[in-house]
Amino acid sequence: MRSLSVFKQSTDRTSKWILTVGLFIGVMAAILAVIAPEPLRQLDRISYDFMLQRLGGKPHNPKVLIVDIDEASLARYGQWPWPRHLVARLLGIVRDGTPDSVGIDILFAEPDRSSLMFVNRDLKTEFGTELDISSMPPERVDHDWALSSTLNRGSFYLGVMFRFGEKNQTQVELPDSRLVVTHLSRDGEGIHPFPVADGVVAALPQLAVSADGSGFVNAAPDTDGVIRRVPLFIQYGNTLYPSLALATYMRSQKSKNMVIQSDKGGLVSIKAGETLIPVDKQGFVGLRFRGPSGTYPHISASDVLDGTISKDAFYGKIVFVGSSAEGLKDLHATLFDRRLSGVEVHATMVGAILDHDFISTPAWTSGAQGIGVLLSVLLSLTIVLWFSTWATALTLLGFLFIVPLSSAMLLKSHHVFISPVSTMAVCILSFALLAITRFRSEELRVLHRERQLAAARDCAIVGLASLAETRDAETGNHILRTQKYVQAMARHLVHHKSLDYRLQPKEVDLLFKSSPLHDVGKVGVPDSILLKPGPLTLPEFEAMKKHTLYGAEALARAESVSGISDDTSFLKTAREIALTHHEKWDGTGYPHGVKGKDIPLSGRLMALADVYDALISERVYKKAMSHEAVADIIRNSRGTHFDPEIVDVFEALEDEFWVISQKHADQKNRH
Repeated sequence: MRSLSVFKQSTDRTSKWILTVGLFIGVMAAILAVIAPEPLRQLDRISYDFMLQRLGGKPHNPKVLIVDIDEASLARYGQWPWPRHLVARLLGIVRDGTPDSVGIDILFAEPDRSSLMFVNRDLKTEFGTELDISSMPPERVDHDWALSSTLNRGSFYLGVMFRFGEKNQTQVELPDSRLVVTHLSRDGEGIHPFPVADGVVAALPQLAVSADGSGFVNAAPDTDGVIRRVPLFIQYGNTLYPSLALATYMRSQKSKNMVIQSDKGGLVSIKAGETLIPVDKQGFVGLRFRGPSGTYPHISASDVLDGTISKDAFYGKIVFVGSSAEGLKDLHATLFDRRLSGVEVHATMVGAILDHDFISTPAWTSGAQGIGVLLSVLLSLTIVLWFSTWATALTLLGFLFIVPLSSAMLLKSHHVFISPVSTMAVCILSFALLAITRFRSEELRVLHRERQLAAARDCAIVGLASLAETRDAETGNHILRTQKYVQAMARHLVHHKSLDYRLQPKEVDLLFKSSPLHDVGKVGVPDSILLKPGPLTLPEFEAMKKHTLYGAEALARAESVSGISDDTSFLKTAREIALTHHEKWDGTGYPHGVKGKDIPLSGRLMALADVYDALISERVYKKAMSHEAVADIIRNSRGTHFDPEIVDVFEALEDEFWVISQKHADQKNRH
């Protein structure tokens, strides 16, 4: 017999169901791809992090350097905030090393209260006295003046912090960014989808005008708190302001020209000098972090102030001054480190610009993901409709291997990230749903076929039984009545206390279907004996006994030809009944004289049902007996003719036996 895989060549009806489900999955997958719910985005981020971690870290760009106000510096020169004259001295040393540019990741939003001018004012207010500071140099009197003087003589950019979602903030004027920004749109009017700030924490005007410019220090973590991309511009008022990293880089290139390119879908790229930076449609650029904290060289601020660092260390470098101290709370999570300082994020950004090393997510990646989702649905449909089981497993595993591998190779070679998550998820989900649909459809088809076979089997049983019945017209509805008696007793045994007698519901049905064949062997008995109106002679009775053997042999041959040989076969049960329904509990029955529980339970049940019906029905050679008389005979035959337990069952069902005998009685036996 050919084995049929559940995945091979569907029926037309099954195929229609699978195609309908596949179309539904495709539509839902397209909607999900467009909506991109947060759980799906989080899976995208996980796959992104995993791939970047497998690619490993990357050497830092040697042109970028960090001056770190670290824990050692705070221990050496006091806790933050430092007096501005100390910061001015630090920056002066850096400036004297002739760096290309310096970005300061420090907010100088309030005046330095440690300046003598503020101390003198407090003395006058509190104690009515003051110091004579009129002859002192301005940098001694006003520390902010000292810092502004230093800023004025170097290539410094100050950090600002934009605020969002606070509509009632007092608007603070910011100096112009000093960059020339040109906006080019491929489809006409320019689009400005950059984040829009409501407020800002900026440096004192005195300091802001002294520096070359300013840039924001805002980080932009994803919803899971991890930084994977950074904004390059933020809109405040009607002006676009660059990030501190971008502004510092532009100063190092001695360039002020920037070009923003967009199309109808949003931003495409930002050209900083001669470097083209790919951005997403919100203007964010994906960063490939080089590694954990400390990947970029850190010079301790205390070493700079103590003079242990040569000024040549800063020559021609892009320097960022900031802090990695935990107390200043400027630490961020990345895929390599949960505590990366903000100043190192700026350094990473500038290093990426110098190395032309960005992670790009172009607008067309959404279309690529959509095509991947569509292909996954089509593949699942093809697999479920046409492939064999082994081909299904190999194709599915191959597809689930190729998709993430292709995504990783694209990320490694072209720095373009296309998430494999949606394609893989839709493939697995669509295959599962389509397979379930296929299994269910096949299950229903097989169930329908089984019902047809069961109906055909029942017809065959009735036909065989009717064939035997036509040989003896006197038996009338004997087959139907005995079938009902056996069914009633079998149902009662479903709840029997003894396991030897307890039946399962499916066994009840098996007995009901098989019992009509108990006398099928009578077709082999000569008419002269079978239809004799009087008592049989001893030789005739011996010939009549053989109907049990004829029936068992015929059913055994049918069982052999059909190939059905399991213990739950209705032919096996029918053969048992045909052979043993005239055996007696005490061993005096025929054809083999077996006794007790060696007689199959089916035969013991049929023995009682057959005798009851034979006694309560009229025959040409005898009158019908009353139910009470028959019941007494059965009770008196307990332990001799009948199994005592089966007699107990009969006693519990006497009324039901009587109702069956009258409902299906032959016309001449009706009372």
